[in-house]
Amino acid sequence: MTIQTLGQLERDCLLLALRRLERGNSNGFDHALWLGFGADWKHVRDQMVQAGYLARQGEAVAATDHGLRLRDSLIGSVAA
Repeated sequence: MTIQTLGQLERDCLLLALRRLERGNSNGFDHALWLGFGADWKHVRDQMVQAGYLARQGEAVAATDHGLRLRDSLIGSVAA
């Protein structure tokens, strides 16, 4: 998965997920991923951890600096 291969709904949901995570809402992050990616949402979250966008905190995740830069790049792509 790369940002370039995501459809608009997936991009929108990923941005929503990262914004929820920024506010400390890890469950909301998971729910937004589920909305955008359906049954693959856990796989997407795991890929994001492996790529360094997220850091695990027990069962929850938190955005890394790399993840916040991804959020910023999505803001531009969603607005376009």
